[in-house]
Order: sequence, then C-alpha cells, then structure tokens
Amino acid sequence: MSNQTVFGQATSPTYYNFNTGSPSNIFPWATAAGKGTQYLIAAGTLGSAPAGYITNVWFQVTANQTNTLTTLNIKLSQNGFGTNTSLLPQLYTTGLTTVYTAASATVSSGANGWMKIVLQTPFYYDPTQGLLVDVSQCAATNTGMQTINTAVSGSRRNYINASACTFSYGGQDANVFNFGVDITAGPPNSGGPGGNPYLFPPIGNFAYDK
Repeated sequence: MSNQTVFGQATSPTYYNFNTGSPSNIFPWATAAGKGTQYLIAAGTLGSAPAGYITNVWFQVTANQTNTLTTLNIKLSQNGFGTNTSLLPQLYTTGLTTVYTAASATVSSGANGWMKIVLQTPFYYDPTQGLLVDVSQCAATNTGMQTINTAVSGSRRNYINASACTFSYGGQDANVFNFGVDITAGPPNSGGPGGNPYLFPPIGNFAYDK
C-alpha cells in the first residue's frame, strides 16, 4: 500500500474532551519502535456531541509536527463500556471496529496541536455510552510528536507494548488524551449492503475534505 496523507484542512475538531495542556508523552505517536494505546472516552465527555457517525477523529499533540507511521491502525468500540470510567487491566481485542488502517501513513499537526485523521469507515457513536479508542503503530519517524494527556479519575489509559508489531498489555493509568471528533448527526441505519450501515447514510448535506 502506498503512503497515505491522512490529515485534512480544518484546524480543530467540532467536539472534544479537552483542549489545553502540554505535550508530555511519547505514547503512541512518538515511540520509534512502535506502540499501542487504548483510551476510554467516558460517556458524555465530548462536549455536546450528538448521536451520529464519527467521520473524523482528532488527537492533540506537539504543534507543527509531521510523522510517518508504519502499520497505523485506529479502532473504535462502544461494546459494553456503558457509563464505566475505568478500563480493565487488559488488552481489549474483541468488539472493536477498524476505522482506519494503512501500511504507511503521514500525519501532521497544526499550530494548535490538533491532528486530524479522516476515517475510512465512519463509526456510529452513542454519547450515552463510553468509547474505546485504540491506536497502534509499528514504527514512527518523528519522536517529537508527543501526546497531550489530561489526568482524570479512574483507569482511562491502557498502554500496549509492541514487539515486532505484536502487541501485549503493559499497564494503565488515569491519563486520557485530548481527543476530538467530527460527527454527521442522525440515527443508525442498518440497511446498507454488505452489513455496512454507512452506505445508506441519513439524508442530509455532507461536506468532505478535498
């Protein structure tokens, strides 16, 4: 697969949990040998985000950075997280939807640190349920692209060790990354062919990055 440039033109997410702080952690973007993280975005913590399809995800990192990542995968899940505010000490592997994958991807952050990734597979989001965000990569070229985390309560982050692109649970803490989304509001639609509900999205006007 050829290298993909996956950031868009907008400068900040429509909905987010936090928007301040300093870059202070190399997981997962700035670990040269690869790293995985699983974060719990608790129910109702993405501002006024409505129910609908997440079309873009955003991560706040060191400003004005570009990074090329090998085997970048982003997965989302709301399977059984409900109103939980802590993750179990484990690597979650079932019930996750791969929303972005690339053998090689180039990502960039803006002057405010926000980095946008356009999803290949939009994900239906229910704001009354917790959202698991799984990010993994197997090699990074820029170790200066550090994550902005915010310390909250509970176990919000599981950090995942990578060895030859094989991932295993490493530990957890109370940090959650500054995370945002863009959403096309509307009810879920299960009528799409091939089991993909987004092939028949809710009727409305849609704007896509060029």
